[in-house]
Amino acid sequence: MNWFTAKKWQTALELLLDLSKNGVLYYLWETFYVTVLATAFAMLLGLPLGILLVTGDEKGVLPLPRLVLRALNALINLLRSVPFLILMILVVPLTRLIVGKSYGSVASIVPLVVAAFPFVARLVESSLREVNPNIIEMAQSMGASPLQIICKVMLPESVPSLINNAAIAITTILGYSAMGGAIGGMMLQRHPEMFARAVLTAPMIAPSSAPFPQFVGAAIANVMCALGKSKEMAFIGKPFDPASETFESSFSTSHARFDYYEQKRIHNAHLQNSAPTYGWVKEAIGVTKVLLDKEKDRAIKTPLLLCQASRDTVVRLPEQNTFVSQIPGAQLKTFDAKHEIYMSCDAVLKDYVPTVIGFLSGSAGK
Repeated sequence: MNWFTAKKWQTALELLLDLSKNGVLYYLWETFYVTVLATAFAMLLGLPLGILLVTGDEKGVLPLPRLVLRALNALINLLRSVPFLILMILVVPLTRLIVGKSYGSVASIVPLVVAAFPFVARLVESSLREVNPNIIEMAQSMGASPLQIICKVMLPESVPSLINNAAIAITTILGYSAMGGAIGGMMLQRHPEMFARAVLTAPMIAPSSAPFPQFVGAAIANVMCALGKSKEMAFIGKPFDPASETFESSFSTSHARFDYYEQKRIHNAHLQNSAPTYGWVKEAIGVTKVLLDKEKDRAIKTPLLLCQASRDTVVRLPEQNTFVSQIPGAQLKTFDAKHEIYMSCDAVLKDYVPTVIGFLSGSAGK
């Protein structure tokens, strides 16, 4: 049976043309290439750096001076300790130097790469350390050079783990979207006609400072930063502990997605993020004042959809409501989800995904 008749081909082409006219294909392509390019550049920088971390240690196949190795580890730890919101602001000069401007899809690749390549380096290091040392010793006993051991033994043996970690890296880059939402809101204020349409998912308009009121949380964060404790976990935050993390206390409403990612975190120390730091809280609360400026919000001309998680305990919902109410024509869509809407059950995602695509294509509400 011929499923692809001329009429069906024509219908498919007409659908593609319609999607192109409405812009949804462009938005999907834009998201795709930004993510792929950011991941590719992060891998380009992180892969050799991760290899050096393994081969350059004291018992590695290519030992580096101890000072150099310490410097590499310090650089990675420093970049990974800076909250993404702050990092995006810090690299604005670098972004302008490379791209020529600090806004737009291409410009967003720079902070994504700077934030992701240290993470990729640690993932590569983790993958290479899983290689059986007996295989490396056998290659050395046969007279293989360090380069041959790296290219013909270590990398091939760690390919499955590297592929798995590459998927984790892509997910991590996409996971920066919450703080990107705050930056996106500020960008819409400053350049109200730059984007054809915009969707913000559980954006960090105002972070929750529970169990304290926000003004108390802001005061505590300011004091702790002034005391030089900006990198300490805020309030009652605790280090990652799989025994205390349950599905009920997570940001997911899907047992399957929670279990999958929790196993990744348990077996990979680089995914074991915990509570935000006092420095992060201070900067995030400071952004709230800018985002809730009435005059700036009224100047936004871009059609906006804010996707809200009704059970969000990370972001304050009243401020999201205020933000939307102050923007002419902005829409608010609430989903029965926790903060990570992407980690929700299928019933939520079957509503969320068509809603976003429909809005970007201009068909929502028609």
